[in-house]
Amino acid sequence: KATLKILPRWCTAEKCALERMMKVRTTDLVSALLAVPRQIRLMYIHAYQAYIFNRVVSARIRKFGVNTVVEGDLILEEGDLAGDEENQDDTGRVSMPSVRVVTAEEAAAGVIDPALLVLPLPGNSVVYPTNMGDIYREIAAEDGIDLNTQVHAVREFSMVGFTGDYRRVYLKPTNVAHRVVSYADPKANLVLTDLDRINGVNKLEYQDGPLRAVTIEFHLPPSSYATMVLRELMKSTTATSAHKRKTLDANAATAT
Repeated sequence: KATLKILPRWCTAEKCALERMMKVRTTDLVSALLAVPRQIRLMYIHAYQAYIFNRVVSARIRKFGVNTVVEGDLILEEGDLAGDEENQDDTGRVSMPSVRVVTAEEAAAGVIDPALLVLPLPGNSVVYPTNMGDIYREIAAEDGIDLNTQVHAVREFSMVGFTGDYRRVYLKPTNVAHRVVSYADPKANLVLTDLDRINGVNKLEYQDGPLRAVTIEFHLPPSSYATMVLRELMKSTTATSAHKRKTLDANAATAT
């Protein structure tokens, strides 16, 4: 009760769990977890699936390099898409793309476009690549998770309770364009915001000056992030603290 009184309003999941714990036995942790709204619980699962995927991609690049296709990889069947649309609904079911395993002959011939390479998000309906399957199990085992066994009576408490999906390993933005901007005020807005467009602003006005910026436009499919594209372009961290420090340093340099 005391904790509930001091929790901020936005701590929805925590408040739901504590409220349930006040009504049931304190040892009934399953009931407390199930009191968390389902959409939030699913978000946790999807985040963990993405975490596993990201770690496996990193491991694969360390092992086989970038823009490579090797024996045992999974690729999309011709005409299928992955990572180009949101396939997974709020029940965990997905419309699964068709994939197949790369043969030794195909890998040696170098005839497969690396853009077709995919890796699975863990689930009960995916095929794990023969050259990375052990990595999936090792990473999950670090957290005490078995990817192939239902270890709890509540289905969603096991990874096999979810279908899984496939995502592209290499993804290139499309419709890329850029322009160099010269401006004087370091606080000037250099791109239109959604609010600007709502208010009917179609062009920004700023004074020409000694400062330079590059504005970039590109398109990405769902489940991919513009911040990651910018990180690769700039070869620098996307952490908020780092960019805040850059802004402060720039302002200090301008003042002097």
